[in-house]
Amino acid sequence: MGAESGRTRVTRTPADRRRDLLDAGLKVLAAKGGPATTVADITAEAGVAKGTFYLYFHSKDDLLVALRDQITADFLARIAHRVGRGGEPDWWAIVDLYVEGVIDFLLEHADVHQAVWHSGPDPRTTRSALDTYDLISGMIEQGVTAGVFATSDPQVTAILLFSALHGVADDAFVLGEVDRDRLVTAGKEFVHKALARPGPS
Repeated sequence: MGAESGRTRVTRTPADRRRDLLDAGLKVLAAKGGPATTVADITAEAGVAKGTFYLYFHSKDDLLVALRDQITADFLARIAHRVGRGGEPDWWAIVDLYVEGVIDFLLEHADVHQAVWHSGPDPRTTRSALDTYDLISGMIEQGVTAGVFATSDPQVTAILLFSALHGVADDAFVLGEVDRDRLVTAGKEFVHKALARPGPS
């Protein structure tokens, strides 16, 4: 019997195949943007049949939400690692790490920011946003309990602070004036003022 010809078929697990589609989606979205990207583009990049896409995602919007969740989960894990080190918490240092983390995260994903967060379903209603708000509000609540921060509503304050940082990054992208250090410095000043306890009258 002669030697077999052709390539050896590699079997991909469902988890691997889903990851391949997410990676392909991210690559195509970075190149074409959200509105111009199609399911056919994504499957072509992933090297799979179009029907395979629908085994893992109901639609392109479903993939967009999954990408938001995946990227945000990485961000939250990074922040938790940075602020969760041992010792007595320094709440203002934690706030500074958070601001730096948000700005760096947004800049790191600048190439897909518009496509992933500003196309498809409203990101404010997805798990990625809710998890982010929970992280920030939890940090604020602990700082209030420690007597360092002052706010009557940590949850709403968390949304306001994240929206402010996100908004200033959006403006920097649109204007083409991205200065990381400037954004971080202004962000820290803003958040410190928002959370500071009032001084003596």
